[in-house]
Amino acid sequence: MLEKRYLKTLVFTLCALFVLYLTSLYSYLFFHVMVEIFILAILFAIGTLAWITRKTNDSYLMTLGIGFFAIAIIDLLHLITYKGMGILPGIDSNLPTQLWIAQKYLEAFCFIGAFLLIGKKVNDYLIGGLFGLFTVGTFAAIYFGVFPACYVEGTGLTPFKVISEYVIAALMAVAWVLLYQRRKSLDRSTYVALSIALFLSIVAEICFTNYLGVYDIFNLIGHLLTLVAFGMIFIAVVYVSITRPLDSMYRSLSTSEEIYRTLGERGHSFLALLDDDNKVVHVNRKMRELIGGEEKDINGKEISLLFHGEGAERLSANIPRLRSREIDSFRQSVKQKGECISILWKGGEADLEGSVRVILTGLDITELERYQEKTSELNDALDLINRILVHDTVNQLSIISGNLDLYKINGKEENLARMDNAIRNMDSLVQRMKRMMRAINEPLDLKAVDVRAMAERVRNNHQVSGFSINIIGECTAMADESLENVLDNLVGNAIRHSGGNVAEIILKKTDLGCTIEVADNGKGMPPELKGTMFQLGTKSRSSKGMGYGLFLVKRLVERFGGSISVFDNAPSGTRFIIELRPPGSPMVDDSICRQAKRDHTP
Repeated sequence: MLEKRYLKTLVFTLCALFVLYLTSLYSYLFFHVMVEIFILAILFAIGTLAWITRKTNDSYLMTLGIGFFAIAIIDLLHLITYKGMGILPGIDSNLPTQLWIAQKYLEAFCFIGAFLLIGKKVNDYLIGGLFGLFTVGTFAAIYFGVFPACYVEGTGLTPFKVISEYVIAALMAVAWVLLYQRRKSLDRSTYVALSIALFLSIVAEICFTNYLGVYDIFNLIGHLLTLVAFGMIFIAVVYVSITRPLDSMYRSLSTSEEIYRTLGERGHSFLALLDDDNKVVHVNRKMRELIGGEEKDINGKEISLLFHGEGAERLSANIPRLRSREIDSFRQSVKQKGECISILWKGGEADLEGSVRVILTGLDITELERYQEKTSELNDALDLINRILVHDTVNQLSIISGNLDLYKINGKEENLARMDNAIRNMDSLVQRMKRMMRAINEPLDLKAVDVRAMAERVRNNHQVSGFSINIIGECTAMADESLENVLDNLVGNAIRHSGGNVAEIILKKTDLGCTIEVADNGKGMPPELKGTMFQLGTKSRSSKGMGYGLFLVKRLVERFGGSISVFDNAPSGTRFIIELRPPGSPMVDDSICRQAKRDHTP
């Protein structure tokens, strides 16, 4: 494919040169005008493009561009003063030849300067000033007769003209050496095209040393070679060094745009672009899923109106604070597909498309918050276990130490029995702590459990004289064996602390699952404990424990996906109500929603 394209270019070039040659047979002056017009078009095109793209290029291209502007000015004068043009009467062939030599000197120096500046950056106006000074100096030297004669009518080329052509050819060779030394800094196509241009320019200069008249065949060949040389320069500078990088840049921009669009659409963050009135300009796929709608239905609406309840209020209150940089982020809990998720919103103003927009990005931190809550639970559990172990172990060790001293004094067996009982209590304590850690830390393995059967076992374990336990109803719930510990704790508290003589376990099957009520007819909750009943360390004055029983009960129930609450019983006593999920229902972790209700900070 590449060779075919080059072949087409070569065929077109040869055809164009042949057509130009045919015009020379009709009129050499017409041929010369056509060649010079093409050269001028190339010179001005390269100069203009180099100047327009000066901020994206180094001084190599700027030197060529500005230099070609100066060359074009001199070449234009060379064209209008050429023999036979008749635009400026009374001018012989010497003036256009002088302008041609000056132009070729400038071209050679332009190449040398440009190749020396490859990869470097020089002030553009300094380069322009130097070329301008050379151009003005050339015109002044010719005007005041200082510039040596280059052509004498009837004689031909002067020695200065011939020597200058060889000097220019040598300068072109020097330029090629510089180009070769810096070839690795250029695109290979640029290097090849410039090398061909320099070679053709050198051959053209040699041709210009051999013609006798300005309409000579060597002059014709020299002009054709010069035209092709500038054509190669055009390919090297405009196509390879400017157009191709611009195409590459546009492709890169397009690729970058596609990458960022893909990241936005397929990423795991929520993304919304808002206008000055907080109306949606664009949302990504994740955001559309959160809101629940198509982009056409979302765009143009105020962002907070797309949410409900506290979520809408929080967005409405905090987006202005993000704009003013009063805050850099805020948290919001929303429901998605029936499940509470927690989102950390971040954002700020950005000047896009001439208007200030807010880029709002959100990260789903639900799992992070659950992990943090789990970590907090474990830390609380470890702290509780440490306190219980220290407290109860010290008590039991004190009993053992005291009875050991008494046994040494009186040798009574009852002291040994008390020590043995204390050791058993310590072992029981360790076993309770193990169960607590398993209940809090082990992965859930929920299944359908027969709550009635569990309640029966609890009643059998608490056969206390003067205290009756009644079981009413039956139901099945999603839980594990630790639900029996929950019932055991509540019934045990009723026996030890309520002051009553009856406890009821009422089981009800409901549409939402299973409701368990554990009620007693005792003296009821102490008023000072009503708001803190399930907090760690809460206990009545008569209790000798550490206040972890109801705390553990609540944690276990919540692990099942249920809830527990406490009320006064009528006419007296305390009533605990547990709500559990029915068998087969999915686990819904509402800890994030519970956290949102506890967190009122915007």
